[in-house]
Amino acid sequence: MNRNKLVLFAGALLAFVSAAFAQSAGTGTITGQVFNPATREYVRDAEVRVEGTGLSAITEVGGYYRLLRVPAGTVKVTVSYIGYASKTAELQVAPGGTVQQDFEISAAGARPPTSGGDDTVELQAFIVTSEKEGNAKALQRQRQSMTMSRAVSSDVFGDVTEGNVGEFLKYMPGVELEYVEADTRGPRLGGLGSEYTSVTLDGMGVASADAFTQYVAFENSPAGSSNRSFGFEQISINSIESIEINRVASSAMDANAPAGNIDLKTKRAFDTQGRFIGWNVSTVFNTEEFTTRKTPGPDDSVSRKFKPNYSLNYADSFFSKRLGILASISESNLYNEQYRVDHTYNRTMTGTDPRPQVLTQVLLKDGPKWTERFSATLTADFRATDNLTLSLSVLYNGYDARFYNRQVTMQAAGNNTGATTGRQNVTGDGVLSYGTSAANGASSRQVVMGGGNGVKLSHTTTIVPRFEYRWNDLVLDGAASYSHANNNYDNLVRGTVANSPVANLTGIDFTATRSGGGEADWKFVQTGGADWASLASYLNPRIS
Repeated sequence: MNRNKLVLFAGALLAFVSAAFAQSAGTGTITGQVFNPATREYVRDAEVRVEGTGLSAITEVGGYYRLLRVPAGTVKVTVSYIGYASKTAELQVAPGGTVQQDFEISAAGARPPTSGGDDTVELQAFIVTSEKEGNAKALQRQRQSMTMSRAVSSDVFGDVTEGNVGEFLKYMPGVELEYVEADTRGPRLGGLGSEYTSVTLDGMGVASADAFTQYVAFENSPAGSSNRSFGFEQISINSIESIEINRVASSAMDANAPAGNIDLKTKRAFDTQGRFIGWNVSTVFNTEEFTTRKTPGPDDSVSRKFKPNYSLNYADSFFSKRLGILASISESNLYNEQYRVDHTYNRTMTGTDPRPQVLTQVLLKDGPKWTERFSATLTADFRATDNLTLSLSVLYNGYDARFYNRQVTMQAAGNNTGATTGRQNVTGDGVLSYGTSAANGASSRQVVMGGGNGVKLSHTTTIVPRFEYRWNDLVLDGAASYSHANNNYDNLVRGTVANSPVANLTGIDFTATRSGGGEADWKFVQTGGADWASLASYLNPRIS
C-alpha cells in the first residue's frame, strides 16, 4: 500500500514538473530593480506587473523583482507605488531568455529632469519629503500584507529622542504604552496587557530583560513579575527601517500573542545605492535644567545636566553588488527631572463624616534620572547566486539608568475609619484642603521622609542568520535566532545604596491647600508639633 502511494506521488510530481516545463515553452523571464533617486534607496514592496496578463511581482530587499513565464514577444511592464507616478517600459522577450529592466520612480507631480546643457533651471519650493516618503513605504507595505496590519516607516517622525521605539509607537492609533516614570516600557494592543503582545525582529523572537526582572521596587514596573512582556529599552530605532503592527497572527507567526504582534524590520545595505555615510551629533536639555552651567544634584554632586548624543551609519556594496554591509552605532544621554504626587483618598463615609471622599495623605516624590542608551548594528547580505541569498543580522543594545528618589509623605490620618486613626480626624473639605489638628486627637498623623536610589544595567544581544533560495515559483527560506538579555540592579558597584533610612516625625500638625481638584500645587503650613525643618526633630529607631 505504501509502495503504491509512493509511485502515485512520484507520478504526480513528474506530471507537475512536465506541465511546468511545457508551460514555460515560448516564455521568458524579466528581472530588475526599482530605485528611488530622491532618497537614494532601492524600493521594497513596489508592484511590478505585465500588462494584459495576470503576472506580477513584489519587489524585495534591494528593490529586486523577478517575473517568470512572461509570454515571448513585445510586452509592457508597469511598476506602481503608492504616491508615485507609475512607470512603464516596453520590452522584447525572447523564448527562454532573460531581460534585465531597472526602474526609477518619482513622486507624483514631480518635474522630470530636462536634457541639454543650456536649459534654464527653475528652483521650486523646498519641501521636506521624509514624511511623504515614509508614508508611501507604510501604505505600500500594508497593501501587500496578508494580515490585518498597519505599517509605518521609521523616517516618518524623523529623529526620535533616545532612539526609543516606544516613543515612536505611542503615536500609532490603537497602541498603548506602559510607562515606568518617564520611560516607555511595554506595548499593549487591543486593551490587553503587555504580556499578550509579542515583539519580533524580522519575524524572529527577541529576548527582553524586563520579562525576568524580579526586583523593581523603585520603578514599579508592570513587567517585573516574570511574564512574557517586552521592554523597549532593548531595541534602538536607529537600526529599524519600518514597524509593522499585526492585529491578527498569520500562520507564519508564533501563536503566543493573542493581542497581536509588533514586527520590527531592520535596515539592509541592499536598500541603498552605492556607499552611504551618515552621522548625527546632538544633545538634549531638560526644560527645568535649561542651562549650560553646573547645577547641584542628583547624586550629591554639582554637574551639567546634558551630555553629547551621536549616531554613525555606514552602508556599502561590494563584489558587483553581491555583498552588502550596513553598520551603525549610536549613543544617547538624557537627564529627566521626575516629579510625582500621589494622592490617597478614603471614600468610605461614616455617620460622623459624610464627606464623599477625604484625602488621608499626599506623597511628594523627587526622582531625577539619568539614562544612557548604546546600540550597535551589523547586517550583511550576500547574494551567493542569482537564486541563493545569505543574510546575517547582529544587534547589541545597552541601557544604563541611574535614578535617585527622595520622597516626603504628608499623612493626616490612616486610610481607615478608626476612631483615633481614621479619616474623620482629617480637617478641611478633604479635596481642596486637608490637614491635621491636635484637638482631633488623630494618633497616626506624621511626616515620613524616605526614598531610594537605583542603578539599572540591561544588555541585549541578538544574532539572526537566514537564507533564501528561489527556483522559479518555489521559495525556500529559513532562519535561526539567538537572543540573550540580562538585567541587573547594580547599586553597590556604582557606590550607592538602594534604600535610604526612613525618618518619621510624629504628632505633627499642618494644613494644606491646592488650587483645584486636578492640581498638585500643594501649599503646606505647619501649625503644631516639633519643628519639621530641624533634623533633630525626626525619630528613626534604625539609626543609633
